[in-house]
Amino acid sequence: MYRQWFSFVLFLTVGLSINSETSGQIYDPYDGAVIDEYVVVESYVVVQPEEVAWVTDYEQARELGEKKSLPVLLFITSDKCHYCEMMRRDVFTDTRVVNVLKQSYVAAKLNIDPDGELAEELKITMFPTTVIIDSQGNVLDYARGYRKNTEMHDRIVAAVSSVARVARK
Repeated sequence: MYRQWFSFVLFLTVGLSINSETSGQIYDPYDGAVIDEYVVVESYVVVQPEEVAWVTDYEQARELGEKKSLPVLLFITSDKCHYCEMMRRDVFTDTRVVNVLKQSYVAAKLNIDPDGELAEELKITMFPTTVIIDSQGNVLDYARGYRKNTEMHDRIVAAVSSVARVARK
């Protein structure tokens, strides 16, 4: 008798790996004799989406941006904001967006009071709002409302490019 090995890869990404093995025998339906043996090996890789390393304090984000000479992305959110949660889940887990933010930004997610001082300073009139500022606090980009991952990627790349052009002058 011989063994047949079957391998099933259900998800192929980076993450937690789980392996299991099932074995058994195949019987002849008429006389019950063992016809063959089998082993099934299953592999699962569970996806852990990329996450942005968020700073949650405005002043700390500004200080880090100035210290590292990096622009600061301010993702302004509020409690019970459906579109804020959608952006966090869909946009800020996108690999391309996360990679640009990790390499070229200080990223801050700020849950603010819509009537507070910071909301007034940043002219926040709706949630979510994404504001990109340079290390000196000058506004480079301002986007109100939900933005898809491709648009957000283009915006953050353009803002970093503008900072690089100014730095070269």
